[in-house]
Amino acid sequence: MKLLAAFGLLAIALAASSRQWEERSFNKGNTYEFEWKGQIVSGVPVKGSSSHSLQQIHSKVFITVNEKHSILRLDNVKLTNGHKQLTEPRIISEVSLEESQLTSEQREQIKLPIRFRYHQGIISEIVFSEEESAWSENIKRSILNMLQVQMSPRKTQEEYNTKTVSNNKFFTVTERTLEGECEVAYTIVESEKNREEKEITKSLNFEKCPKRIDIRYGPRYSAECSMCEATDARPESQTVISYKVRGEDEERFLITEVELKSEYVFSPFSKDQEMLATYVHQKMRLVNIKSAERVEEPRNGKKSSLLYNYEMELAREKFWMNGDEQSYTLTGFAGVPKKELMDKYIRLTLASMEESEKDGVTLETNHNFARIVEVFRMCTEREKVIYDRRQPLVVRQAAVDSLRMLRDQMPRKEQLIEKIVRSDSSISSSEMIRKIAKGFRFEGVLSGYVYEHVRIVPTTLGLPLQVTSKLPTVAHIKAHIKAEISPKMSLRVEMEPSFVSTHVTEMTVFSPEMDIGSRVFHSIQSTLPIHGQVEYNDEKQQLKAVLRLPKEEKRVLLVESRPTTFVRSFNNKQVPVLEEKTIRIPSFEKTSVHYEKSYGEEHFGLRTEVIGSVHRHVFDKKTPESILFGENHVQIVLIPTAESVKEIVLEVEPKYTKMASSEYESPRYDEIFTEKEFEKEIECELKQEKIVCKVDGRRVEDEEALYDMGIKLIGESSCEITIPKMTIRFDGYKVEIKADKRTENTQCGLCGHFDGRRDNEFRRADNEETEDIEEFHRSWLRRDNECEVEESKLKEKKNYGVESDEEERYDSEESFWNPRQDFEEENMGEKRSRKMLKKNLKKHISRKNIRNEEENTYEPENEIVMVEREGKTCFSMEEQPKCQPGDELIETENRKVKLACLPRSDRRTRRIVNGLKRGEESIMEEIRSLPMSLTDRIELPKLCRVY
Repeated sequence: MKLLAAFGLLAIALAASSRQWEERSFNKGNTYEFEWKGQIVSGVPVKGSSSHSLQQIHSKVFITVNEKHSILRLDNVKLTNGHKQLTEPRIISEVSLEESQLTSEQREQIKLPIRFRYHQGIISEIVFSEEESAWSENIKRSILNMLQVQMSPRKTQEEYNTKTVSNNKFFTVTERTLEGECEVAYTIVESEKNREEKEITKSLNFEKCPKRIDIRYGPRYSAECSMCEATDARPESQTVISYKVRGEDEERFLITEVELKSEYVFSPFSKDQEMLATYVHQKMRLVNIKSAERVEEPRNGKKSSLLYNYEMELAREKFWMNGDEQSYTLTGFAGVPKKELMDKYIRLTLASMEESEKDGVTLETNHNFARIVEVFRMCTEREKVIYDRRQPLVVRQAAVDSLRMLRDQMPRKEQLIEKIVRSDSSISSSEMIRKIAKGFRFEGVLSGYVYEHVRIVPTTLGLPLQVTSKLPTVAHIKAHIKAEISPKMSLRVEMEPSFVSTHVTEMTVFSPEMDIGSRVFHSIQSTLPIHGQVEYNDEKQQLKAVLRLPKEEKRVLLVESRPTTFVRSFNNKQVPVLEEKTIRIPSFEKTSVHYEKSYGEEHFGLRTEVIGSVHRHVFDKKTPESILFGENHVQIVLIPTAESVKEIVLEVEPKYTKMASSEYESPRYDEIFTEKEFEKEIECELKQEKIVCKVDGRRVEDEEALYDMGIKLIGESSCEITIPKMTIRFDGYKVEIKADKRTENTQCGLCGHFDGRRDNEFRRADNEETEDIEEFHRSWLRRDNECEVEESKLKEKKNYGVESDEEERYDSEESFWNPRQDFEEENMGEKRSRKMLKKNLKKHISRKNIRNEEENTYEPENEIVMVEREGKTCFSMEEQPKCQPGDELIETENRKVKLACLPRSDRRTRRIVNGLKRGEESIMEEIRSLPMSLTDRIELPKLCRVY
């Protein structure tokens, strides 16, 4: 009996499979089961970047065809999210991600059925349940959007172009889609074996959209502005859908497979300078057909269309502009724990303000100010905080700035600012003079958004994509001013004005229970310590100024750019939990310069330290990516020493000017970054398998001293010399010169003119061209006692050869003049040669770690790992497995790791980061000596693949 039952089940399965492949159209009375996978990824649009934030959705889709309408419902819906390094972010990746736990209400929403009419491939007359939310509707619209396909233009669309060539057909129509009513181009290719099977490609032309779903908010202009629309950039969109279809005619057909790809690229400055990108990839495949059973239909149905439902986004905009209660009920803000969030961000802001005693207002102060503004915008009673004098001034100003979006009440905002300033600092002129005479101390904070642009567009996954550009700024001043009139006029001023400003460019994808996205921070923070006194002697008509130098270490300037990806989830109390990762790009890091120099100590005894990590091409107009989304960091710190001058006195009299401290000459800061410091003769040679270097004729053996002179020893038998616009590698036998693109057409000598041509490299020492390589070599040989010519080797032609293009590409993995181009050429996906990958594997990876040469996989080596936690950079206190930069993680594991954390912008942090990149052993020991901050689980690689 068991055997018969098994045969029976097998027969049923075979019959179902046979029926699936016999069907030629969507027939009434049947239920069609599809498997649906979707992925949305956010990051920077450059290959090899170290981090992407992504979300995936998996579900079964059931479509039941009735007499006049069809029913769609979802089952086994699973949402996952996380950070991953993806070699190809445009394609669905099989990676392990953390599952998002939907609430019971959300699970019920996503399971609600919808009804729609499906005629000649066009979706219409969509009906949702009355209680269904907009986010759930839009996810289901994304599936319907994939099912909409036309085999030929309808009769009302005959005016559009239709071309037929052989078995291919091409036509354009205007179609209502999820993203808007746009022109759509169809290409239909019939199978040569079976004319009933077709492959259809459908692409949207967003330049021709009579109606486009697009919500935007930007600054209000007091007059007409012809350039305003041009600067209000929207992400460039592309959507292409591919179908596999079989059917008898153009009206009756069956979709067996659908694949959708969309890209949303933000280029804020020009189309050639892409900054952030979001990619969508969806697949839907028919897996089963069965006879329909009774299915549930939408309850108390509400009619709609395929266009994206922007009800929630519009309600938020209306609430921000008008502050009305009706819009507030639709925003979803009621469930946000605003009080808890406000308390948290205020505490963090005040804590960061206390830390500002040393270096002025911090980057974290600015970030927290922006967060406070966002929370205030969710509140209904913002003005209560504005007038509450118990609140810190920076918090009250944040409440004012949250009213930025008020449409009809913008003048009131200016009045509120005026009232705040007046209530906190308004005094009469006579009272001001009395205060200054007694000694006047004050502290002030000014904060606000210099500008803000917001744009929201729907993605083809049914989730909204928000693109934001904003410039939050916080200024702080703490001062003591005292004036004396008798016996001589004097004014004593002690103040430390500081400000921080961060330009934030951000892409955020909103979805239930989580948000993902990417953003780029461009920040500047500055503190100017001013301690001095000005005296005027009326009898002598003499002006005397005294400037006191800082008594303790003070950072006066910090400039940084940093790209990140983030995943924002919500705990059971709806409090957001942010996980953020800095994006690192190996092709950029190859060209980065780690800078630690001191200046000025010999003049005033005040040491000026410049510490930073900057890409070589940060000022190259042809490769602006290093500024747009590269990681750069520079800070300038003033450090007093035992020899520091206490004060500098300047006296000005009618006939002459003198310096009381004449022995101190003002430093020439314009020469700090000039090439004069590199005007020295460096000579390196290989002696007894060891590199020996002389500088200006003097042998230097100390490795740190050599490093300070721009000479880096690589092992014992090779070295790397860095000079302005050029890097030279030498191993005693072979010289590799990497020159900056800015030196094009300015070189001459043995290595050619560097003019981009390969056909004029063989120029003799007398600047005449030759095709005889031996003649070329002989012309450059030194003929003196130090150089002995080996004639036997020189005459053998086998010792000469011209390197082929292919060999040169394999050997020049580090390009200093166009890193992105070289990186993309060396990483062309399927087009990369197996030979090159194997060569990279053997060159960079220890043989004992290579797992499989055919698959180019290896086991990671142990190194110190860096992670980020809440504005701090954390270092693993022990070495952990780590893949080479840019390589792919094949197998991973979660492991508890002890971390030591330091403030991200701290001078010590930057020195440790730069030291790790250089592989300095002393830095490893310093990290191990740091106190442990926390223990956290980190995803670590077990197996890597050369990319």
